[in-house]
Amino acid sequence: MPEITRIFISYKKDVNVREAESLQYFLSQDANNDVWRDNNITPGEDWNNIIYTNLLKSDVVIVLVGERTAQSEWVRHEVALAQKFRIAVLAVGHNITESQMLEEVKALDITHKQYRILPKVLDTIDPTHQRVVEDMLRAPIKTCKERTQNDQKEFMNEVVKWLLPKPKAVAGNNPQAATFSLKVGSHTFKIHVAAGDIARVSPVHVLINSENNYMQMARAFESNSISARLRGLGASITRNPRQYNDTIQDELDAIIGSNRPISKCEVIPTSAGLQGSTLVQQNKARYIFHVSAVEAVESKKQFAPYQEPDDIRQSVYNCLRTVREVNEKQGVISPDGTPQHAAQVKQAAAGYEPIKSIIFPVFGSGQGGKEVKDVIDLMAGSLKEFLSDERDPVTLEDIYISSYFVEDVRVVIDHLRKFFTLEHADDQFKP
Repeated sequence: MPEITRIFISYKKDVNVREAESLQYFLSQDANNDVWRDNNITPGEDWNNIIYTNLLKSDVVIVLVGERTAQSEWVRHEVALAQKFRIAVLAVGHNITESQMLEEVKALDITHKQYRILPKVLDTIDPTHQRVVEDMLRAPIKTCKERTQNDQKEFMNEVVKWLLPKPKAVAGNNPQAATFSLKVGSHTFKIHVAAGDIARVSPVHVLINSENNYMQMARAFESNSISARLRGLGASITRNPRQYNDTIQDELDAIIGSNRPISKCEVIPTSAGLQGSTLVQQNKARYIFHVSAVEAVESKKQFAPYQEPDDIRQSVYNCLRTVREVNEKQGVISPDGTPQHAAQVKQAAAGYEPIKSIIFPVFGSGQGGKEVKDVIDLMAGSLKEFLSDERDPVTLEDIYISSYFVEDVRVVIDHLRKFFTLEHADDQFKP
């Protein structure tokens, strides 16, 4: 079944009514044409809304052009609106010369200078003129309809591209894309901005994992989150017999047991896995601090990050306090009876090295949905306040803040300037 072609007739109301009526009649003889003009609007109806609704539904706008048609404000508005929404405009002249037609088309600012000048066939509705109108307008109407379809498809693709968030450029892995310093008494802390993958920073003693309040880490094949990355990199495989050791999740389960959910902003420290795990072997990581920064909403089957300023501050404070607590325990934090616990006891007996480095994600950003710029000031202020308290000294020397995208790395660097002294920044990340 042939596709219907919707045609809108635009004309100068005080001059070309008879011609518009004839044109509508002739075009309507083709059952595949749905022709509309403003002759059936009843008093009291919203005139503007009806006209523009029908115009925007059309495949082709035919402008009936006579002398001084371009002086009509209505016609100019209709042509402009059609072209704005990528509807092809066909100018059809009647009782007008070629030069007058070109002047009118130019004055109407019709983008595609496609037009036809009909002989004197629209003065009356004469069936003998039917064939003349059909032969002269069938091909250009078809061409205009095809242009409308192609242009609108292209236009909608552009609109969709504009509406969709622009993909961010991933930063190359650089653990010290920028370095800041904070001097407190005789001690100087180094605050680094780590660009790229948080799991590629090495060596670092503690990785912070922003986790849900059930402490159920994401599985590597389900998500590309930090939680999934750390879970996978902290796992290991033993042989004879071959066994996959989901070490970090197993450790969390053993520590928490059935006491779920845990309090928001609470921190659960675990090891970084067995000696064979990637985190231990390549990252030289010793611990993961799992901070309850996301609420699991069971009724909606969703996760909602804690985004209040006090939640972010408290999460930072609790992570830093946990550094002291782990040091006080000489690093022995894993459940008794696990290989990790045995390794920690052995290391403590040989001489425990206090935690010197820690890496934070930007809480609530990434899959949490927060903009980095809305969070980083809270985190930086909390870090500075905690580290500046000489009554509560910490053993940390290097504090890393990780950001995955180039744009976000620049934001972090720019905001940290307000809190710390800039030592250096790579040129590509300078604002």
